[in-house]
Amino acid sequence: MKTIFPTIALFSVFFGVFFAALGPTTFGQSPSERDPELPECQFSFLQHNIIEIAAEKAGVLRHMSVREGSLVDEGEVVARIDDQEAKMQWQVAEQQRLAALARYNDEIEKLYAVKASEVAKADYEGLLDANSGSIDKVVTETDLRRAKLEWERADLQIEKAGKDKTLAGYEYLIRKAEVAATNMEIDRRIVKAPFAGQVMELFKKQGEWVNPGDPLLQYARYDTLRCDGRVSLNDYDPREIEGCDVTVTAVVGRGVAVEAKGKITYVEQLVQYEGQYTYRIQAEIPNQLQGGRWLLLPGLSAKMTIHLDPTRRSSSARRQ
Repeated sequence: MKTIFPTIALFSVFFGVFFAALGPTTFGQSPSERDPELPECQFSFLQHNIIEIAAEKAGVLRHMSVREGSLVDEGEVVARIDDQEAKMQWQVAEQQRLAALARYNDEIEKLYAVKASEVAKADYEGLLDANSGSIDKVVTETDLRRAKLEWERADLQIEKAGKDKTLAGYEYLIRKAEVAATNMEIDRRIVKAPFAGQVMELFKKQGEWVNPGDPLLQYARYDTLRCDGRVSLNDYDPREIEGCDVTVTAVVGRGVAVEAKGKITYVEQLVQYEGQYTYRIQAEIPNQLQGGRWLLLPGLSAKMTIHLDPTRRSSSARRQ
């Protein structure tokens, strides 16, 4: 018994030195040498990829061109609100624009002013000539001043014609803007799909009255899905995971497995403890249409493999 206690004391000193050399931040923190495999991931919509498309203007819903389940391309018309009044306003604005353009292009006033100035100048100079060849003044000073005034007035008419043309140009621009505004009013009664997607639910029927802001239909984007999973904090530093490429595999029915590529777009800063500390990651996965249906669907479970960057993994190990 006397020889046991020195041995125990020796081992205690040895392990104390060993753990002190490891340090508090090193023990159990070295990153794994293999790519993470997350067996329990799930697909869902991206936050901004499921929306309600609403009416912008009040009126009767004249045409609903889709039904629940319809696949729609970006920019495709899904509904039309009555636009007869807006079209009449456009016709009025267009006629006013054409009239303003005609006034702007009209050169008659300027041409007349130029001719009138030439005649007035000739009359004034003729009166001067009549007086210059005679000792007695044939033309009185009053008549000369009146003739000169007519000439100057004709010159001012030329200047006024130029200013009137400038004002006509401004009026044309105003009328052109009014046409654009009425076109916008017509367009706001045409409801288009903001992106390629699928109609999930209709809220209004053809022939119903709608007010601005009334939801017409629920619409979802399937061409890019989100896939969520959880990574062990003990095994992988979040800085290793950010921006990594991923491969996801999901069973889509009858045992058919579909594989798709994507990228990590979000690494959560909050950790949870469920036997070990984990943090949530999110990847964006491009989807594909096949036979008129999307291969990957929100709600499906998936297995995700995260392809780590070896250089980033090494730098993470050095930081620890």
